[in-house]
Amino acid sequence: MFDLKPYGAFIENTIRPLLEEIRLILSDLEDKGIKIDESRIESLIKRIANYHFKVILTQSITGVILCGLICLTVWKTLQ
Repeated sequence: MFDLKPYGAFIENTIRPLLEEIRLILSDLEDKGIKIDESRIESLIKRIANYHFKVILTQSITGVILCGLICLTVWKTLQ
């Protein structure tokens, strides 16, 4: 049987508060005179996603290099 409770809990505890926070931020920006339209939101999301991808890629490459260095050190030590 397929249980929907975890999905409902995820939406209730994660997505809904996130959407409320976004609404509060947008209303605060509009109160300060900064207009946010859909095209600006889309470009902001694309920029954030691009930055996030670059950070994850850099962390992955760093992890692989460090793992390789550790393995090389252990290999050289055991020879």
